Amino acid sequence: FLVTPQAGANGVFSPATPQTILFGDRAVFTAIPNAGFVANFGGTCGGSVGSNVYTTNPISGTCTVTATFVPAVTTLSWDAVLDARLAGYRVYYGNSPGVYLQSAGQGINVGNVTSYALSALGSGTYYFAVKAYDANGVESGFSNEVNKIIQ
Repeated sequence: FLVTPQAGANGVFSPATPQTILFGDRAVFTAIPNAGFVANFGGTCGGSVGSNVYTTNPISGTCTVTATFVPAVTTLSWDAVLDARLAGYRVYYGNSPGVYLQSAGQGINVGNVTSYALSALGSGTYYFAVKAYDANGVESGFSNEVNKIIQ
């Protein structure tokens, strides 16, 4: 039976061509997302995912395996500031410890929530910190810094 891989924009499958698979055997495809993207799998074969490797269920007919590539999301979360003057939080990030791409007072305003998802960061190491601010926009000091390597 023919098992056809179909990859969307921002990544590829390996192998990239349709595979002839015997009844009851499984097909294995590796999704290779572009930098800053992750793979979501689907199709008509059914199967399971381990890392970026998709293994079909035992093949019983012609089917497809699909991959869509979506921006990688980094979700940050932090402890709430317990102060009646709290109006919200600003997220700061950059590529060096203590050096952020946003200038003071210009962090990403996420409102009064304790988590935020950043998407489509390119590959590299990122450093993140949060500041609380009051109704006048006056910010606290930075939170503890965390980092993440994005590949």
